[in-house]
Amino acid sequence: MRTPKYRLHKSSGRALIEFDGRRYWLGKHGTAESKARFKAKVAEWAAKHGRVIEGASPTRPTAGPVLVKELILRFWSEHVTEYYKKHGRPTTTQNDIRTALKTLRRLYGDTPAVEFDQVRLDAYRNELIDVRRNRIGTVNYRINHVREMFRWGAEKKIVPASVWQELLTLKNLKPGRTRAEPNRRVPPVADQVIEQTLAHLPPIVAVMVRFQRLTGCRPGEVCSLRPCDIEGAPGPAQATPAGDEAPPVLPLRPAPATAKGAMRAIWIYRPEGHKTEHHGIERRVYIGPKAQEILRPYLDRPPEAFCFDRGTNQKRYAPGSYAQAIQRGLKRLAKSLGHKPPKPPFAKNAKPGQKPRRRKGWVPPRSWFESVGAPYWTPNQIRHTKATELEATFDPDAARVVLGHGDQRTTRIYAERDFARAEEVARQIG
Repeated sequence: MRTPKYRLHKSSGRALIEFDGRRYWLGKHGTAESKARFKAKVAEWAAKHGRVIEGASPTRPTAGPVLVKELILRFWSEHVTEYYKKHGRPTTTQNDIRTALKTLRRLYGDTPAVEFDQVRLDAYRNELIDVRRNRIGTVNYRINHVREMFRWGAEKKIVPASVWQELLTLKNLKPGRTRAEPNRRVPPVADQVIEQTLAHLPPIVAVMVRFQRLTGCRPGEVCSLRPCDIEGAPGPAQATPAGDEAPPVLPLRPAPATAKGAMRAIWIYRPEGHKTEHHGIERRVYIGPKAQEILRPYLDRPPEAFCFDRGTNQKRYAPGSYAQAIQRGLKRLAKSLGHKPPKPPFAKNAKPGQKPRRRKGWVPPRSWFESVGAPYWTPNQIRHTKATELEATFDPDAARVVLGHGDQRTTRIYAERDFARAEEVARQIG
């Protein structure tokens, strides 16, 4: 296996390095910063594959103390890239850890790891609050990633265990007792808003939204749906060809009983991979008669092909591109309501190799939609709608099982409180 090389991307003037099927951008070619990033990436590659680079050591000489930036490099290459992946693919937790450690490296990269105490961790947290403008949940999440790195360092005898134990003395932020902004509440999205949006979505995305609304599955689960993962579904010969239109979303009602000897009323979708599989939780998505009618035309394909592909080389929607497709539909809806859509966040590069700059006055999409009063929602809000509906129609435990939660407290986060019941109680007793 050859050592990755420092390469030039001619059209952009940027330096890059490629290994393990991925390309990493290092900055402007020929700069000291890009060469330093190159050396760090080569060290990461060497640590991952057990190689030793001539003229360099994968670890710092034992004469001096281990610096925070060196601990970050070892934690990333030896633990994060190996532990946080499923079915050979990196999980989104890797990106979260990268973001947390990037700020830590900038602030305390040259600090000896043994000197990193709760005072410095508190200063790092203040940076997240005052400069990065992170909310309470995000700040606590980043702090826990830093603690996890030092716990791993103590486990590997890189730093004393007392360093990690000292970091545990810094309490997590609580709402109302910090200057950090509270977490943004994720409300359910109304069915009327979903129906209003469907007309502005591509047909295949509209079908995915309808299916998710009826089953309450996660965005990643609807994107990775395959015929071979569904129990009780008909084979390709029994499936009907897919059309441009799909049945509309209907309110949840108990399905009518099927006659004796009829085809199984409920199909069961078992995703190949899901969010909580590393906790040993089995995930089942129950597909009722209404969702079956929506899905049936998309079963006429090879068993391992994705039901909702984009039509180009069988490429499927990922959770991110699925959410982006919905956001584009919402922009078209806002335009039809008389609102002028915002410009793209980044202006075109003036010169090759320049880093894109945000447009002046740019605001995040959610903020723009809220400012003009246009509807805005994300695929995850559909699960909140489903949870609220299930608790109102059935009971909390039914909502927990359908949504695939291991703990009912998680379901309570998704379900909107039924304030109408509280008002009725007040009328009767107050």
